[in-house]
Amino acid sequence: MFIIPPLAMAFNSAIVEEISLRGIVFRITEERLESYFALLISAALFGAMHFANPNSS
Repeated sequence: MFIIPPLAMAFNSAIVEEISLRGIVFRITEERLESYFALLISAALFGAMHFANPNSS
């Protein structure tokens, strides 16, 4: 029963992260650049957001 709030918080943050990176950043950059460059930019931003996490690998 104690696992439900942390799982809900993790699920919610994952959804917000995906919408912000792929739904907003990727679409805006894809309109101005090619899909390949938009993918590189969104992947770089994703990596930069997780770089400070000590548990990332």
